[in-house]
Formats: sequence, structure tokens, C-alpha cells
Amino acid sequence: MSINLNLNIINQLSITEIIFIIILILSFCDQIFFYLLYYSRLKPYLNNNIPPYSCEKPLSVIISAKNEAKNLKKSLPLVLNQDYPDFEVILVNDGSTDNTSEILKEFSKTYNNLKIINIEQSHGKKEALSIAIQNSSHEYLVFTDADCYPLSEKWLSTISSKFSEKKQIILGYGAYEKQTGFLNGFIRYDTFLIALQYFTAANMGVAYMGVGRNLAYTKKTWIKTQGFESHKNILSGDDDLFIIQAATYENVEICLDSDAFTYSIPKKTLHSFVKQKSRHVSTSSKYKFINILFSAGELISRSVFFISAVILLAFGNLTLFILMLLTIRIIIIYTSGYYLRKKLKNKIKFHFYILFDIFAPIFYLGVFAFKLLTFNKKEW
Repeated sequence: MSINLNLNIINQLSITEIIFIIILILSFCDQIFFYLLYYSRLKPYLNNNIPPYSCEKPLSVIISAKNEAKNLKKSLPLVLNQDYPDFEVILVNDGSTDNTSEILKEFSKTYNNLKIINIEQSHGKKEALSIAIQNSSHEYLVFTDADCYPLSEKWLSTISSKFSEKKQIILGYGAYEKQTGFLNGFIRYDTFLIALQYFTAANMGVAYMGVGRNLAYTKKTWIKTQGFESHKNILSGDDDLFIIQAATYENVEICLDSDAFTYSIPKKTLHSFVKQKSRHVSTSSKYKFINILFSAGELISRSVFFISAVILLAFGNLTLFILMLLTIRIIIIYTSGYYLRKKLKNKIKFHFYILFDIFAPIFYLGVFAFKLLTFNKKEW
């Protein structure tokens, strides 16, 4: 009886419904493949067998700051007080109009390893970073932002331990502070998924980005790549476009040790977060196909899955089947990533994960619309 009923339902389907069912199933399989690939590639990093830290490499920590006086009061001492034998901190005051200069003068009285470079007229973050690199004393460079701070005093020792003769670029994890509210939860969710994508790509030998909040590479690598010269006129790209050019199959290492995490202060309003993401996606036109596949493939697949599911639900013939696929998908992607989210100290409750999962495609559609229609101001 049930077999005859199922056959009757199938016979009632239109060509349009059949096409969308095929699209739904293919996008569902694609989604599951993405997530299982991501988590399986990063599973080896979940263990705690961390080798002893090596503190033999003198480091230059580079920070560019523009009107970040308030944030520097909190973040800079945590950088300057790292438990590391030989490092300098080069801070570029990039045309600040607040009291950044006064704050830095006070810090320089206490810390003799702080090197301050003042730039009167800002020409963008890439120019500021280039000046800092050129004035650095050491071969090994570590980058973070003025509104970021390391989670541990072992940040530099952990990052430096990943350098080797082959590994010349180290991708760290830059998280955001946990605060209350939907926006903060979504920012942390989005940060986790982006990290999942670029860490997996790097693990597979096709690194396409890191985050300037927590990144390290050698000066030799920067010189060999001619710095940011090929994309100097693009607002963003000091991390992703540089990595695309500098990375090889063998020279990138990822660092998921909790001692190496940095935390940033998240945006407070949806508008400011959309504006931030608009700057980030401005580099996407320079991505290769494999880079786009890792950075946007999952989101595109997810959007197709949701759209086809909604269309089929409107037809009303396969409601139970569609709801079953939706349920299976969210359970798989949530449970399979639980331990990695725990490793990255980014736990997200199940009901919020469902909301963020649905909201993300809508949000990024808004980001691209914002970028195309209104975002053309050249500032960092």
C-alpha cells in the first residue's frame, strides 16, 4: 500500500519538481562532502601532542594602527609582555588623529623593545605594513592588529615553533570576543567557518588566505613576492592576496594551538560589520577558481540547497522528504564540527547554529549588494 502511495506521488511530480529534486539532492551531497572534508582534514590538529616550543628565532611583531588609542591600551601590553627571549614590536602610527601618539610615548618609556614609526599622511594599511617590514630587524615576522590581543603569553613561542626550513608562512587563528547578542554570535560563527575553509585549503596545499590578526611569515618570503606591489591599489589583500601569491604546496603551516590564538573586539552594529565584510570581499575578483571553490563554494551550495528546498515545499508534494533532508544536514554539520569548535573555543548552541546557518546566505547577499551599490570609499 505504501509503495503504491509513493509511486502515485512520484507520478504526480512535474518536470519542474523533478529538476528541483535533483538540484536539492546534489546540493545536499555537496554540503555533506564539504563539511566532512573540512573536519576530516583538520582532525589531526585536535590532539594535544604539541611539541616543545622553540624560542631560538628572533621575531619582529608588526602592528599598524590608525586611531586605535583606546584599543592599544588593552592590547599592546599583552603583546609587549610575551614570554619570549628576543623580539621587537614595530608599531606604525598610520596618520592617527586621536591620542595614539601620546599613548605610544608612554609605552615607550617602559618597553625598550617597542619601535614606533609615525606616518603623518596615511596611504593605507599595506603601505604602513611595508614600511614596518622594511624597518624590521629580524627575518621572522609576526602580524596582528591594533584591536587584537593574544590569548596567552606563549603566543609568540607557539607561532615561532611552527617555522622550519620548509614552512615559511604560518596561519594562526584570530577569534572574536564572546559577547551577548545575535550579531556577536553570528560574527563568531562566521569567523569559525571562514577559518575552517582557509585552514583546510592550506592543509591540502592550496592556501589562499590567512588573517592579519594572527599571521606570520619570513621577510625573505615577502621580498621574493615583491610585497604587496601587484595589488597595492586594492583596499584589502595584505593577508589573502599576499598568501595567494606567496604560498606554495609545501611552505605553509597552520597553527591551531590555543596558546597561539588572538582575540579581537567585534563590531557592535550590523552596518559596521557589513562594511567590514565588504572590504574583505573586495579582493575576491583576484581569486583563482580553486580559491573561490574553498571560500565561496560551500555558501553557494548552501544557498542552492535552501532555495530548491523552499521551492519544493511550495509545491507541497514531498514535504516530509525535504524536512528529513534539512534535519539530517543540520545534525551532520553541527555534530561533526563539535570538537573543532571546542578546540577553537567557539561553542555555539544548536538553535543559534540553525539560525546562523539560514541567515548567512542572506547576509552575504546583502554584503555584495552593499559593496556594489554604496561601498566605494577608499579607507582602511
